[in-house]
Amino acid sequence: SDAAWPSAWLAHVLFSQTRYAEADRVYRDAIALTMGENAALKIRQAEIRREYGRVLTSQRRVAEAENELTRSLELLTSTYGTAFHPNIHETKRGLMALYTAWNKPDLVERHRVPPGQYVTY
Repeated sequence: SDAAWPSAWLAHVLFSQTRYAEADRVYRDAIALTMGENAALKIRQAEIRREYGRVLTSQRRVAEAENELTRSLELLTSTYGTAFHPNIHETKRGLMALYTAWNKPDLVERHRVPPGQYVTY
């Protein structure tokens, strides 16, 4: 849903203000707004889960971050039907950062993609 993006941005702002419990709730609400079988909803949900996973990584909440990033990767891969879309690479970069912070080099390599950044519009 288009309402999910403003919620995700609000969650990002709350996190930057160290209002972590509120940010968690708003991220979860944004994800709930994107539940459905529509491909566009799945992609939006995956992108929000990726950003939430990055926030969790920065908080060293690695198990939760892994869950969000893995779910993002699953949604994107199944929706695009390929592993080579730039949006998928962006989630893999999130997983690489997580596994680097978690000191799991074998998992970093499993998700290795070229450097860069995918910008959603």
